[in-house]
Amino acid sequence: MQTIPVDTITFILYALFAISTADIILSFFYNTKRVLLWYLPLAYLAITIMFYLRTYDSCQIKITLLHIYGTLLICAWLVKIIQEKKVPLSGFLPLALPLVFFLISGTVSYMHSPFKAASFMDFLRRFCYVSFALIIMDVFSDEKQLKRLFGFVIAACTISSVYGLIQFLDINFYPPGPTGLDPFIWRKAFGSRVFSTHGNPNFFGDFLVVMTPILLAQIIRARNPFHIFLFILVSFNVAVTGSKAAWIGYTAGVTSFIFVASIYFSHAKKEIIKKYATIAIVALLIVCSIGVAYYTKQRTDSAKFRIYTWMSTWEMILKRPWFGSGIGTFFLTYPKYRRPQIFFVEGRHNTETDHPEDEYLEVWYDEGLVGFGIFIWLVVTFLSAGFKRLRQYTNFNQDNSGNDPPVKKEKNKQQMKLDPRAYLLLGVLSSLLGLLAHNLMCVSLRFVSSGIFIGFIFGTLGALIGPSEKSADNKNLAVPLLQNKVFSFISQVVIVLTALYCVNVYRGLFIADKEHNIAIYFSKRGDWNTALEHYNNVKKYNPYFIMTHYFMGNVFNDRFNMEKTFHPEWGDLEPRDDTQRALWKYNDVKRSAPNYVQVHHQTGLVYMKLGEYYAQRNDPVKAKENYEKALENFEKYRTIDPIFDQNYSRMAYVYMKLGNPQKVEEMYKAHLNSPLICKTGPHNIMWEDWGKRRYYEHTETSVNLGNFYYLQNRFPEAEQAYVQATKLGPKNTHAWRNLMILRMRLGRSADAVAAGRTVLEYEPNNEDIKKLLASLGVNF
Repeated sequence: MQTIPVDTITFILYALFAISTADIILSFFYNTKRVLLWYLPLAYLAITIMFYLRTYDSCQIKITLLHIYGTLLICAWLVKIIQEKKVPLSGFLPLALPLVFFLISGTVSYMHSPFKAASFMDFLRRFCYVSFALIIMDVFSDEKQLKRLFGFVIAACTISSVYGLIQFLDINFYPPGPTGLDPFIWRKAFGSRVFSTHGNPNFFGDFLVVMTPILLAQIIRARNPFHIFLFILVSFNVAVTGSKAAWIGYTAGVTSFIFVASIYFSHAKKEIIKKYATIAIVALLIVCSIGVAYYTKQRTDSAKFRIYTWMSTWEMILKRPWFGSGIGTFFLTYPKYRRPQIFFVEGRHNTETDHPEDEYLEVWYDEGLVGFGIFIWLVVTFLSAGFKRLRQYTNFNQDNSGNDPPVKKEKNKQQMKLDPRAYLLLGVLSSLLGLLAHNLMCVSLRFVSSGIFIGFIFGTLGALIGPSEKSADNKNLAVPLLQNKVFSFISQVVIVLTALYCVNVYRGLFIADKEHNIAIYFSKRGDWNTALEHYNNVKKYNPYFIMTHYFMGNVFNDRFNMEKTFHPEWGDLEPRDDTQRALWKYNDVKRSAPNYVQVHHQTGLVYMKLGEYYAQRNDPVKAKENYEKALENFEKYRTIDPIFDQNYSRMAYVYMKLGNPQKVEEMYKAHLNSPLICKTGPHNIMWEDWGKRRYYEHTETSVNLGNFYYLQNRFPEAEQAYVQATKLGPKNTHAWRNLMILRMRLGRSADAVAAGRTVLEYEPNNEDIKKLLASLGVNF
């Protein structure tokens, strides 16, 4: 099947985006409200459905669109405020206040963050989300405008759900390979799990959790067949994401919807409706519980990962419980607290955990108990005000403003007709409850594709809860300074110019992500110079991209050219060799992220190579100096990753070079015993024999230990180590071969033959073993 060219689609979407941007800039001068009414819905549509597969992060385009649309929309809103010359949201103060404090909390957290470069992106997202909510509350003041916003979001849901169905069909009915029903190169990236335009099953699931109650509200309002079909498609997609958190959020949202609808909307046949509602809720809870239990049993690591991460996060919170450690800094602090079980679960060591998989814990860690309290205040305020307004919308003895009419008349058809906003409010309130449940087990709000909907929910709730028209007191809230035409004009020009500058910066961040992806491609091919050219382009557009500094260090480390050269484009201030450049880049990383991924181990590796270099050139003083620095950095890495086999083997190698056999033996034994750390507190909340997961590493370490004993003429201990290696890895022919040679040296020919025959069971064409067996009189 011929695939759709990614660049063609991207060109079309960029063309639409360029037209939108031009319209926004021009509209600054004649109609800013029109911009806000059209392009905020367009932003939700574009961010939800767009992706770009030639950047390092396929969803970097979503981040870029959030930054650019956010900047332009916020600036358009500021221009609107200047043009109106009045304080905005004066009629929404009880709802706007917790939102503003939520933004202030994020701002204060950013200001006291020790790593402001790392914190900035999370702070910027908070700023955009809260601003979107405030803009919706201020601008989308009537039902028609809100319907437009919901229409764009439902359109985004339709596109995402249809693509999710395409991915499901592709996964289950098309063979592996570069092409299939899904035309993009990321097809089957999550195995059997569907992720749609969101790039991750959990983020896709979070988006569907938000949309499900909104669709249900549209269904009971108009019984539109399309909404019924889309609800079924959304429910199907929730199931095939394989995200247990999404199932729980979906169940919470739908259950909340049924429960609230049965209370507020069942004016006729109330008992019958409540009966069927109860049956539906119980059935949904049973199905969800069975599904979650089944898939938890199938993928226990998912639950274990969360439990151990939550334990570590709680310890991190206790370090600064009141005011937090700084928004967006979780991934910088976490390595020092990470449980060793996480490495067993992930099966890798060169990864990082960015978030704790619980939004509430992350808010508390970021902003302390004070910020967490503000977040809870925000949620409680909107929920309580929402249900109060819903009661007013559905109370036939009152008008829609909540005031008793002067004379209660007999109900007629006109009185029985509900305010259309009641259905929207029902849907959004249920969405919020589903989202709150989902984010007990996930932090999708930290990612743009699903995070933007926290602004959507609070904004639409505010618009539905607050006054339908501007307060009569608005005339008393004019801002005198804005009455000055000169000041007003200059302010608008400054806002426009600032917006354009920011847009250019965010464009650069997108280019940096793309250049980073290209650099990785050339790095993997060993084309070091070309890779470095692209990494330097990344630095030009985004000097705070930590991963680029780390990868540049790895390039210099791998290339290891000791010839001193001068390359200003690489940042050289004087002639340098690759080891100096590698250490320089790793130090850059440590300044921004002290324990980033494996930076300590990689630093130790550079010093180990330098030790070898000087040892080969008969300079024992410099060799010893660098070997000791290597051990210092390997020990630093050991404190944050106590089970990494290469760290132990390289430490053993360095100790061997330094003539310290006792420490060599200690390192090998330390690695073999490293799984035991999971038996001791505070790591032992869930016990399993973790060593079995990495048996292939421990069998090799046992062989190395046996070799060490063999060279020390400690033959009984060497045999014991080789036997242990064969028990850990019965197919380890290297261990069987060494065991055979050892037994031959000890004169135990029968045992040696048995070991040799075992090798041939797995490697029947091993000529070396056949020769050794022939020397023992075994004929073939």
